[in-house]
Amino acid sequence: KFNYGIDAESVKSIIKETILSSQTLLSNPSHQISVSSLDPDGYKLLVNVWTSATGFNETKYELQERILQDLKEAQIKLPGM
Repeated sequence: KFNYGIDAESVKSIIKETILSSQTLLSNPSHQISVSSLDPDGYKLLVNVWTSATGFNETKYELQERILQDLKEAQIKLPGM
């Protein structure tokens, strides 16, 4: 969840770059990053990507960690930070 003071397009751009740099994600069908929820205290993004069934969990965990790292490097404040 992101605070409304954080620009959604900036966050989406960072996540897109992380996705495009991955060697394990498929380019077709294309990925999707969208605002999935508008809550009183912030918004949530939904990230849909495609990968092969083999190694699905490893790819998922690696992508989540890389997104987190890239957001921190871009100085995007995450809840609890």
